[in-house]
Amino acid sequence: MATLWFKFPDEVLFYKNFSEDNKKKLNDIFSATEKNSPWLKALTLLKLEMPTYEGDIIHWHCNAPYFNWTILADIVSGGTMYPKKSDDGDRYSFAMSYKIKDVISLLKSQWKVSSFLSKSKNNDSGKLVNSIALGLCLQALILRLGADYKHMPEWLASPDDAPRKHNGVIRQIQSVQMDRTNISDVWDDLFDKSVSNINAKTGLPEFFWDDNIPPNLKIVGSDTPTERDNWKGTAVSTGSRTGLAIKVGRNFNPETINDLKEKYNAPIILVFKDARPDTVSLFPYADALLFATGGALCHACTVARDMNIPTITALGNDFLKQLFNTDAHIWLTINGRKGTVERITKT
Repeated sequence: MATLWFKFPDEVLFYKNFSEDNKKKLNDIFSATEKNSPWLKALTLLKLEMPTYEGDIIHWHCNAPYFNWTILADIVSGGTMYPKKSDDGDRYSFAMSYKIKDVISLLKSQWKVSSFLSKSKNNDSGKLVNSIALGLCLQALILRLGADYKHMPEWLASPDDAPRKHNGVIRQIQSVQMDRTNISDVWDDLFDKSVSNINAKTGLPEFFWDDNIPPNLKIVGSDTPTERDNWKGTAVSTGSRTGLAIKVGRNFNPETINDLKEKYNAPIILVFKDARPDTVSLFPYADALLFATGGALCHACTVARDMNIPTITALGNDFLKQLFNTDAHIWLTINGRKGTVERITKT
């Protein structure tokens, strides 16, 4: 059976230029053979079992870490599920055994996750182990959505829109992700920070199979992006806004926001290239947020959702080029429920 490798969350990759020492550090954290590794401690905390496995949990591609999702699916499903490759190898699904003993095993693993979440997580295992344990809980909860997991981003943006059978799970996912976000600083202190290859990181494939590893990354971009007036991304937090869009780069001065808000007396929509954790400091100045890249469950999007700021992410790598290809002020209307952005003409 081919192994499915999934890219680590974007916030783990941002600013990280993994040296050999840092690679070893991450490999040691997720070691399946070192009995005191945080990975095995997290499994013990959840009373989940590591299956017999002689391979790696982490795979490195283009100097970025990928996680073994074949193992992850096995663990959170009690050994009843595994990723299945599509005929063309470009997609995946999860196959499941429906034998009575396997269904019982699945229910037991889910019960263990629920038991952990129902108790106080202020144990003495430390932030790192708890962060990994919560990550496992998150995947177990997503598993409960079944084939409907593809609707998760829109339901996270508006839990009341989720079907009744999924409403409780969606709210649990939100709660677990916020708990993870509150202790995410533990990861920031583990690795050296660098901006030397941040652009390359944003072009990495989301996943691949070990019998079809993609070639080394090549950055391809257009210097003359197609003119557009609307975009579709992933809804993060609902709400509609029409306002002035401001592109936020490094060393951005938030006083610029106050000056423009006073001058135009209009909502301010902050536009970021990436949903980086450090963008959170600017959220109080924003009436809405847009991210070109980043997942709906990343740190920045989780905080934006908790603050009820209308937010859309994953608008695409060419989004900023297409939007800010003029020196004129850009006015946008965004629909946080639908995940749509429209450029308007301000008269």
